[in-house]
Amino acid sequence: MNKYETSQYEYSAVSIEEVVANPDEYIIPELQSAAKVLWDKNIFTHMTSNYQEVENGEKHFIAIDGVFRGNNCKIFKELSEQYPQHYYFCKGGHSAEYHNAIGFDSTKDPAENEKRMLKLVSFFEMQDVSDSLSMSLQQFQEKNPDVDWQDLYVPETDRVFKNEFYKNAHLKYLAHLKDSPGSKPSELQPEEPEF
Repeated sequence: MNKYETSQYEYSAVSIEEVVANPDEYIIPELQSAAKVLWDKNIFTHMTSNYQEVENGEKHFIAIDGVFRGNNCKIFKELSEQYPQHYYFCKGGHSAEYHNAIGFDSTKDPAENEKRMLKLVSFFEMQDVSDSLSMSLQQFQEKNPDVDWQDLYVPETDRVFKNEFYKNAHLKYLAHLKDSPGSKPSELQPEEPEF
């Protein structure tokens, strides 16, 4: 059976935590490296293309979960204006919501597909997690007076997170800020993708 005849990677929505923990199960191999680059920058994926979609003529794509934050909003906006064939909005799978997406017309060469997607995601920067995934300690205690919060609390920013996954992502962002004090985001000067 060739890869385009498999139903592997054809899932309804699962949590990003599940996908990050099991990329081999949920993401086609040529998009895994790019997804991991995005995850390392706290840019979480909503969905990616599967082989059946590609076989049906759709692009190889990664749809972003939620919104870009900080300078990544500007970066995506500029890229979508310059290269709308690669940076665009798409309707997300089983949901009626639209998502920012990054994609390209597929080739039959998995190594080339991986290289193309890595180039397309390379412009983005580390960002913090969405504000919707946490609340202040006071807000949390008002809404959840009987729920233990200590394990999900980050005192430096007075935030209680939805779960350990997002707390750790926020801590990674804080460490990034600490490791690069005073650094300013570089000006976006993307090269024309060569495909």
